[in-house]
Amino acid sequence: MMIPYCGWLFALVPFLSSVEALPTAVSSPIELPVRWMYRNQNEDSTGLMRANLPSEKIHYDGEIIEPAVELGIGTPPQNFYLNFDTGSSITWFPSQSCTQDDGCISDRRKYQREIFIIHHKLTNTADFNPKDSSTYEDTVHVGDVSLPNQQVAQVNKQTGTFADQYARDSFSMDGIMGAGFGEIGPTIPMELYNKKLVPEPMFSVYMG
Repeated sequence: MMIPYCGWLFALVPFLSSVEALPTAVSSPIELPVRWMYRNQNEDSTGLMRANLPSEKIHYDGEIIEPAVELGIGTPPQNFYLNFDTGSSITWFPSQSCTQDDGCISDRRKYQREIFIIHHKLTNTADFNPKDSSTYEDTVHVGDVSLPNQQVAQVNKQTGTFADQYARDSFSMDGIMGAGFGEIGPTIPMELYNKKLVPEPMFSVYMG
């Protein structure tokens, strides 16, 4: 079963190339608790990954350890546990129609469109347009701050990491918070800085 471990995520943003164009820092860092979640290993798992450092060897199971943060989507917010992913730019979560048979294991959190005030369907989604998803704008709540009109996606089917979770786990992941650079608009970390809600264009994860 998936076991939660706690650390801290300092939700800032990746460095931008033009420092002169960056807005003046006027706020404090946002700290979010991180849950380190272990998903099931299946028969195709290759086991532990090993990283050699000058002073020691580190064994890290990169296939089954996942950091997750809790974000609120919509107004009023509906909370989701999302995998903090620096390798993608789209933030997505299960739609209300996604069932356990579709790979959406937990019934705890499903995106219910009708309860949200801000919800505009996007048309240009070249960076993320899988068959079983829809991309929208909605309000995203990060800690005590809110980002209106943020681009997000709801999915009707999940596979892999998310479909392999135990249904009974109260800390199973619902989707992904994309923190990498994207082409369809600012990601959540970048928009936090653009809106002057965090003081520096960077983020970090504390694993202590």
